[in-house]
Amino acid sequence: MKKHIRNIVLALAVTAGIMPVLRAQQIIVYFHGPTAAMTTNFTGATASYIQASNCGATSYGFSHVVLDNQTAPIFRSAFAGLKIVQTYDSLTNASSILRRRLMQLRSMSNGLVDTVEINLYDDRAGIAAPGPCKCRDKIGGVFGVWPCASSERNHTTRVYKGWVMLGELAANHIMGTSSPDWWAWYKTVVHEFSHTQFALEYDASNRIVRNKWGNNGLAVSYGGDKGHWGDELQADEQSALDEGLATFWGLERHTNGRNHLLNWLNRNDSRLFLGSHSFLTGVPEMWNRPHVMEFTTTIPANREVTPPHRSTITLVNSYIETGARYELRSYRWLDVPGKFVFYNEMMFQAYAWFFFDQGLPSRTEAFDVMMRACQVMTPPNNRLRYPGILATALASELEAYAGTPAGRAAETNHRLVSSMFAYALYDIVTHFDISDAELTQRFSISRSLSTATPPQALTQYFTHRAAVKQLACPHLGGPNCVGTGTINFARAVTEVKNYFTDSSRILR
Repeated sequence: MKKHIRNIVLALAVTAGIMPVLRAQQIIVYFHGPTAAMTTNFTGATASYIQASNCGATSYGFSHVVLDNQTAPIFRSAFAGLKIVQTYDSLTNASSILRRRLMQLRSMSNGLVDTVEINLYDDRAGIAAPGPCKCRDKIGGVFGVWPCASSERNHTTRVYKGWVMLGELAANHIMGTSSPDWWAWYKTVVHEFSHTQFALEYDASNRIVRNKWGNNGLAVSYGGDKGHWGDELQADEQSALDEGLATFWGLERHTNGRNHLLNWLNRNDSRLFLGSHSFLTGVPEMWNRPHVMEFTTTIPANREVTPPHRSTITLVNSYIETGARYELRSYRWLDVPGKFVFYNEMMFQAYAWFFFDQGLPSRTEAFDVMMRACQVMTPPNNRLRYPGILATALASELEAYAGTPAGRAAETNHRLVSSMFAYALYDIVTHFDISDAELTQRFSISRSLSTATPPQALTQYFTHRAAVKQLACPHLGGPNCVGTGTINFARAVTEVKNYFTDSSRILR
């Protein structure tokens, strides 16, 4: 993908005047299509742009061109009406909401990522094996490119390059056809771009360390299959944070997705899922909690199982034996031990959304604070990607904000929220089911790396914890958050937020 590259350099948009200015990050967009269609449409001067799209040395009948001022007009004309054309136009329009959000997300990498390659696929007719090496999956019965992304490091320069894969089949599937929801696709593109900015860690042998499980950690996190559901319990908090945060960045615009999350949070039935070959299956404290058996079957030779109302999943880990049993269980949120709640990405989305919505006087200020807190978790601190560490970083940010002129003005108007809110929100998400000692440990792990000076909230919150619980739990199923009553998650958060706007509770 080197020939005729004309880089599309998208300049950094500095939000609110307080985000650090980083070097420009190049975004290069490629279009992939069936070779016959590519050679028919890209002729004359642009014919030399065409290169075979291979998986290693193996061709699968596709070719690609870099999109620049010569090829983009042909792409727009010959493939007009495709969602990937709309995506490209949004990516390259300086005033588009999508492009502006991607520009904001670039600062999350702390300047480690200097290039992102976005690959757009016309996969309507399907993609033969092996496809683009990454992301080939069934979409509506046809193999296409399912959205995915990551980054990789040049071990000499130690600079990262990110890549994103997006296909037409997935765009139509995610947006829907009867009443297409552009914002659902917007959220997807934002989600994948976020993955390019959370640069991966490498060990001394230059092998990727994806999370606490090591080189193949993602396979462990996802529970033995190739993907993850939003409502499943993964094998750790790190993967769930990465996925949940990536989705969160798009929730502000995707009203349907946000409403789905809020409605899901208010359900007091079984809504968190765990498959029998996931890590937590081997933790009796979780696996044996009260549950509903949603699905059980014998694993066939092709290792594909299809739970009700779910897409087919492939159990890819070699230790999963064919002929063994597969179970899918579901659990009530309040029945999941608090220590495992953040193993779910939607519960992290809840934390991120409510901090964004209620943690500061404006969402713009909240976004900037959250972005700086996320920068704590880039290399060499990848292993700090835990919600508890993020909560501590957010508490530190809130205490710093409280000392600024803007913070003091907000306090005068009763709009300033105490730094203790960052910890209280964590407590709400985990339904107050974690001991003081364990919470302190979660908020303090590797504190010397995540924040040089611990926030005052780290100790002060525990003097308010009982009062916070008394305010929140009546809206979270009943007294002590253990009942089967009504859940109003937003009401619980608002009650606690209001408690922490009292001037006597502001910490600086």
